[in-house]
Order: sequence, then C-alpha cells, then structure tokens
Amino acid sequence: MPLDSLPLELLTLICLKLDRKSLITMPFVNHMFYNLFSEHKTLKYYFELARAGMDDGPSNHIFTVTSRMDRLKRYQMGWSKLDLTSPRKIEPFSGDKIGEEIHMNGDLLGEATTYPLGHDPEIRSLVQFWELSNFTRPDDGPRSLGWFFLEHAISSYAIDPSQALLVVQEESTSLATGRGNAIVKTYLYELSADETITPHPRANIPVLEKTIQSGSCHCAVSICRDYVGALFTITPIVGEDSVSDGASANAGDDIRSHVVIWNWKTGQCIFDLTDIAMAFSFLSDQHILLAVPTNTQGGAQTVALTLVNFQLASTPSSCHVVASLLLPDLLSGKQINGVELFTSPVQAHVRAEDDRSSAVPFQLSWDNRLFVLSLDCDIEVTRNGFAPILFIPMSTLLPHLHSTPQHTDMSLPDRCVTSGVPWMYWGPCGSRMFVLKDDEMTSNCVYGSRFVSLVYEQEDEEDADADGRLPRVGVLDFNTLSLSSGLSLASEDAAMDLDTMSTTEIVSRTQPTTISMEDLGLFASDVVTYLPFRRTLTSKELELKIDYVMQSQGHIVTADHSGDFLEYYAVGISA
Repeated sequence: MPLDSLPLELLTLICLKLDRKSLITMPFVNHMFYNLFSEHKTLKYYFELARAGMDDGPSNHIFTVTSRMDRLKRYQMGWSKLDLTSPRKIEPFSGDKIGEEIHMNGDLLGEATTYPLGHDPEIRSLVQFWELSNFTRPDDGPRSLGWFFLEHAISSYAIDPSQALLVVQEESTSLATGRGNAIVKTYLYELSADETITPHPRANIPVLEKTIQSGSCHCAVSICRDYVGALFTITPIVGEDSVSDGASANAGDDIRSHVVIWNWKTGQCIFDLTDIAMAFSFLSDQHILLAVPTNTQGGAQTVALTLVNFQLASTPSSCHVVASLLLPDLLSGKQINGVELFTSPVQAHVRAEDDRSSAVPFQLSWDNRLFVLSLDCDIEVTRNGFAPILFIPMSTLLPHLHSTPQHTDMSLPDRCVTSGVPWMYWGPCGSRMFVLKDDEMTSNCVYGSRFVSLVYEQEDEEDADADGRLPRVGVLDFNTLSLSSGLSLASEDAAMDLDTMSTTEIVSRTQPTTISMEDLGLFASDVVTYLPFRRTLTSKELELKIDYVMQSQGHIVTADHSGDFLEYYAVGISA
C-alpha cells in the first residue's frame, strides 16, 4: 500500500514513534512529508526536539504543545547566538574553609564546603543549594533552598534533582595514614525543602561502603538513574613511617584505581573493577566508558576507550567488554600518562507526578551527550600547545554498544589491543581533536553536546588582567543532527526580550582539523579529524576574577578558585 494512501492520523502516529535520527530525515522524503511536518504542530515540535537533542517533558496542564514549542525556539536561539542575560550574583559561604566543590544539575546549583578540624565538633561540612531561573520562574535572581550540615568532611558529591538525591562521599582521615586499608563511606541523602539532612527513603542501605588501600586518594562520584558510580584513584604514600605492607620505595608511581557501581536503591554492589581504569563515565544504565591503559608494541603506555556492559557481568569483579576504540599510534618513546574525562550526567527524567515537573517542558535526551578526553602526554610545552583534547559524541559510541565480545579469555588490556577498533575506522569522522593553546580553553564544562569554556585573548594593556588576557565565554556545539539537518520548521522571529550581550562570532566548522606529527611530537603520523561543530564566542569580556565556568541546560555559571565569587547567566530561558 502506498504511503500517501494511509490516513494522515496513522502517518503522524508512525512518525512520532521514530528515533531522533530517523525523524530528522522524514521532511526530506517527499513533498507530502514536508507539508505534513510543516502543518502539523505536534510533528513540528517533535522535529525541533530532535534537532535540539531533547525529549519531550512530562504531560501537564501548564505547557501546551504551542507553549513548549515557543520555549524550545527561545532555548535554541539563546544557545545558537549565545544570548546571555545580565549576570546574577550568588552569595556563597565565605568564611574559614579548607575545601569547596560546586556542582550543577538542571536548574539546581550546589556548593559543598568543608571546615577545618576544630571549627565545630558537630559540623564538619556544609552543602547549600540555590534554584536558578527556569521555564516557569522569571530570572529574578537565585532562590536559596537552604543549608545542609554534615558531621563528616566531603571528598566528592553529586546531585540528581529529578530523584531528590544527594550522594556524598566522605573524606576519610584514615586514608592518609598510608598503612593497611581504609573504609570510604558514600551517603545517600534526600534533597528536602526543610533544610534537614535525612537518608533517602528509597535507599535500602543509606550508607554504602568500600574498602580501599590507604594513600593519597582522589574520589569522583556520579549518578545514572538507579546507579551510583565512583572512581577511586589512590597514590601510595612513600616514607619511612607511611609505607604500607608490601609497598616499595618507589611506590609513589604505583597508582591504583577502583571503579565501583552500586544500585543505590537496593545497596547491591554490581561492579567492582581494580587497577584497570584511568577514567570512568556512565553511558547509560547498562553501559560505562573506561579509559584503560594499554601498551604499544614498543612497550609505551597508551589508552583504549573501552565500552563495558556492567549489567551482564557474571560477578562484580568481572568485566563484560563490548568494544574498544584505539587512539592513533604514538611516536617511539612517547606515551600517554593519564586521561581526564568530562561529560554531562545521565539524569533520570522528571516524572509527570513530580512537583518539579512544571519547570520541565523538555529534557536532555540521553543519547545527546559529548565525551571530552584531555590526554596527559609525554610532550614538552611549546608555542603550539600543551596537550591534545578529543571530542567524541555519543553518536560515535552508539553503534558499538551491542558488539559481540571477543577474546574473553585474555586480560582486559590485551583484549582491548587485540579486539580494539583501530583509530582510522572511527576517529577521523567520529571525533574532533584539538591542541590546547595558551589563549584557549583554560577552563571547561560539558553539558549535552556543548563544550563551554573560558577563552582568553590578548587585549589592550590597560584593559587586561595581570596575565595580559581577558576572559570570554566560548561554546563548541557538536550536535551533529542539528548541524546536518539543514532545515528548521520553527520560525526565527521569536522576540528575545532579554537584557542580552551580543555575539560577534558564530562559525560552523566542517573543514578538517589537522594535528601535525612535527608540531605536536606525539603521534606517529598526522591526525586529521572531520567531525562538524558550531563555535560561538561572546563579544563582551567577563569579570576579571573569573577562573572557571560551568553550564547546565539553561545557565552558565562563572566562579573564582576560592569559591567566594559566583555569578550565573541565563541562556534561552524565559517564563
């Protein structure tokens, strides 16, 4: 039966069931589908959702399809043109403190502060939260949601507002002794409006524990729907009074790691991998991405990007590898010493019955994510840059998630090398590699497909800071569906009635980026990557005290290293 003989209602239902990539192509099939998408407001809205990398929000009486479309247009225009509102000041805790950590998720901003020992015997740390502007509340400044006082120091924490979940890793003082083992505790708290800290009611075991070897420990925790993951990186303490049993005098180079995943609702540990990963991130509620150190044929250390299905592991200590992606070959005598991995969280979607659902007309799609790897390499700092940084969209990883594991009898590093996908088959068109330079990307943050950074450029001497540079906000957007669709069914005449800062530079890049073998001195041949992206740069400089930048769906937050200065800008959000 020809498609044009089907009722329009049936064609509409079929189109609404398509995945994002297929939906994007439908208006290009023929005139019938183009007219259908142009005239049907629900299909038009879902087409724009697909372009923006969003899923529809929960159904409620506040947002109709028309109002959701209007907010989506503002959101797209705000980020494509980087229209920032005037800054709104946030007043963080500014007293005596020995550490602070700031996180964002949705319209929730949190700061965790650790006090010195002896400050208060009953209060060791404080977590405070602010609600920023959203699609139902005007941008009238941050709204304080209260303070949560804790009796233990904070090593790392994560938040998921859609589940009212606060995960806090305790900074264990026994880790620093360098002797024997230590227990690291991970607390599962409920985010509540009455400024009290209580165990999360959906957590069967409110405190998760992990025993690790003592030493200088760096912890990082993340949330993916029903799962909490943690990466522990431990450097043994070397010294006459602190060398643990079996440690050598050169143990300072013997860095150990643990990747642990719990089901936070049941408390069950379902994945526990030791001494394998340099970096770790959730891909979904089934898969994780590990940066696994491997050796080249010459014995130098490099890295394989390994995709693991942690749900299929027969035991917590087993590793069900589905695929590995290999980096370019290295020059003789060069190696990769470490990896930093940046991405945005896999947030549980807000439920329709949730009290916060009114602020969510649409939500970030789980597959619209960017993974950014900064490689710590054996190269000298030159005028050409410091180290390569690799951008990989989720669309590059998705085809490999259901590959068939091979060579399961080998060790994980050997398996990565033997069964890994060579760089030439995935890297050139599936990623983009740059080199960090003196005047670019000194601070960065990832949300969805966007990479937001502070960009420093030389200006007039009387206007520059102590280093002769001024900070501006730059955005690289790797949403390939938006860039390649070539069609927008939403009109561009929505009035931006915001107090905005204009932009002077919006560039779409499809030309290749070439990192020369001679310039970088790391890879065995030139590295050429073609992944398209859009670059936007604000024309107005920010406050000179800014040291780093963060972002969420509709905000950019700037801060200094001390955490005493916080400001945020709304992007594409208006009630």
